[in-house]
Amino acid sequence: MTAFLQGTYNRWHSHKRGQILIATDGIGYTQTLGGAVQVMHPGDVVYCPPGVIHWHGAAPGSHFAHIAISPEDNHDVTWYFFPKLEYEKLGFHYLPYVFLKLNYRHFTFHRNLGKIRV
Repeated sequence: MTAFLQGTYNRWHSHKRGQILIATDGIGYTQTLGGAVQVMHPGDVVYCPPGVIHWHGAAPGSHFAHIAISPEDNHDVTWYFFPKLEYEKLGFHYLPYVFLKLNYRHFTFHRNLGKIRV
């Protein structure tokens, strides 16, 4: 389970084996590189094929949570830059990246603090 605070999102990234997202709470966005932004609501399921660059996160006025499934339990992720311009095109301002990932390795990453708390 990954939870994003209101108006936060992750960087462009790709998964070697693809990724399935199941929205569980709030309103979120996802986009593949060169594709249109999709709005996600609880119960929505999005599949991102292997190697396809994408991002996802919360809408500016809502938190967002999802379950992320990587086929074959592969955590091979390639990270790129933040989709700042794409998010701003939606009419919203960029916020520092903050997300809470809840799994067997509970951690919170605060970009603006530059720390990882385990």
